[in-house]
Amino acid sequence: MTISPSTLCALFAVAGILAPSAAQAMCGCMVAPRPPRKQNIATPEITNESSKVALVRIDDTTVITMANDVKTKASDFAMIVPVPSKIRRKQVSVVNGKLFARLAQISAPKLIERYDPEPCATRVRRRRPSAMADNMSTRASGARPRTKARDFGVKVEAVYEVGEYQIAILAANEGDGLMQWLNRFHYDVPAKAVPVLQSYIKQGNRFFVARVNLGKLSKKKRRGFTQLRPLQVHFDTPKFGLPIRLGMVNAKGPQELTVYAVSDRGRVQTSNYRTQRIPETRRELPLYIKSDFSKFYGAVFENATEKQGMQTIFTEAVVPQLRRREAKRLGVNKALKGRAAKNLVMTRLHFRYDNAHFPEDLALQATGDRRAFRPSYVVSHAAKNTSCSAGRRYLKKLEARKRRRAKQLAALTGWPIRQIQRAMSIGVR
Repeated sequence: MTISPSTLCALFAVAGILAPSAAQAMCGCMVAPRPPRKQNIATPEITNESSKVALVRIDDTTVITMANDVKTKASDFAMIVPVPSKIRRKQVSVVNGKLFARLAQISAPKLIERYDPEPCATRVRRRRPSAMADNMSTRASGARPRTKARDFGVKVEAVYEVGEYQIAILAANEGDGLMQWLNRFHYDVPAKAVPVLQSYIKQGNRFFVARVNLGKLSKKKRRGFTQLRPLQVHFDTPKFGLPIRLGMVNAKGPQELTVYAVSDRGRVQTSNYRTQRIPETRRELPLYIKSDFSKFYGAVFENATEKQGMQTIFTEAVVPQLRRREAKRLGVNKALKGRAAKNLVMTRLHFRYDNAHFPEDLALQATGDRRAFRPSYVVSHAAKNTSCSAGRRYLKKLEARKRRRAKQLAALTGWPIRQIQRAMSIGVR
């Protein structure tokens, strides 16, 4: 996702100051350094390839893990995220970058393959059904500003380093002063962000600023594309939610967000927006979708989003018993605070949003529902031996089945029926 020259909405599903022009984004926001005022130099462009957020909620403790793939020529950039309280050094860590690939794998939609029985009497060894899941998936600045933070009503509560990140925790009296100080601190923050910043300040939020120091990465990772290790932050707050408004300040179009929400109570859903399961069907679909299952599933999401008027958050999976390894990586032990781990339920939520359709931050709640859910789609392999009379009858029925499969696929994806029929090599009626 490419952000306006001065910003990139990044990692947290919490709130970014600047926003992407399309595709995937999260609530936190990346801001590029501002060039010296007397130089006519364009602000470096930042591109976000993918964004992911994991959210653990147990009692009043929240653990958020955020990941972002960044492509940029900027020497450094920063992410700004509103948080409900002061964040200390021990509350921040970096985690293994493979975590989100694993979460995507265990919550991926299923492609179920079946095989039609051979209609002719031959000793053909029946192949057992198999299942396949497609991985659907992805210290403040050393230069001190001449003007002091307190001149703008800003207080720097803490400064520390975590891996390749330099962290600063800011408190502010009003949004305009915070924006002016950040701009003076050589980061481009748009004037549009002021009312959103002000709303978070009124709620008593601080601002977590994570500056990325590319100099701490290997030369290989600095060659244009940098996959940063996910940041993990934990804190106590009575509110269970996810700020998304700040990340939409400069957005040129809708953004997408995938959230992996973990609770010891059950499935997680939103309380201020509609939440429903992603459409699925156990009826047969054309076999050719197997060759590009990710494209098919992407079309299912696109079609469902359009039908719901971009006003729905889709539940893509519910994993009723999260394994100990994933739970540990997600920081569940930080939320349990020494207590024994309970059965943890992970919910995968996916939605597209903009200011017009999602004017409020997400309010989340854990339900008592622990039923497993992963959307399933079925394809069937045709029988091979059809030389007998039973085989000819089978072929006639197979033609009707193919047409039903085409209609099912069109209904799920919104693809033109004739296009599907051509791909299936069946006649168009």
